Amino acid sequence: MCCYAVSHCYCAPSRRRRFRAGALLCAAFVRTLTTSLRDLHKPHHGRQPRRPWITAFNDCYYFITSGGTENLTIYKSATLDDFHGIDPVLVWTFSNPDLGDVWAPELHRIDREWYIYCALPDGPDDADRRMHVLKGNDASDPLQPYEDLGAIGTPDENYAIDGTVLQGYNGRNYTAIQVVSTS
Repeated sequence: MCCYAVSHCYCAPSRRRRFRAGALLCAAFVRTLTTSLRDLHKPHHGRQPRRPWITAFNDCYYFITSGGTENLTIYKSATLDDFHGIDPVLVWTFSNPDLGDVWAPELHRIDREWYIYCALPDGPDDADRRMHVLKGNDASDPLQPYEDLGAIGTPDENYAIDGTVLQGYNGRNYTAIQVVSTS
């Protein structure tokens, strides 16, 4: 497909070329990020980070993960490929760690506020896990403490994990979560 203008001709790349270019770019990004994340755990956790989430804000990258603990920590880096040797900042501690660990945290900036979406146990059984929303205490700094606003309601208060926030074409925000009936 070619688009012509008076002064020049521009030929749009074929679908196949766009796909190849996108695949190569994605592979390079994943390789760089994977190398950095593999090194991230060594100085701090002694284990591979699980369910990593990275977001960009003010020319920095913020990395949050569930490391199989009751704490949420965030790493800040000026570059996407170098989180090695950076000390994590503790932003939240689960008040009832005897129930279990924090799962799959995601850091989002929504309407100029910071939020963490994560799965927390609300009872002793694995089926008691619910998606919670934590709100940052400082809208300008994601490394400040967070407060638990509570669980996201589901029909029949079902098991809910792996939540994320999506913005629709209409500009409204939507929460998508995996819900499994426990009744």
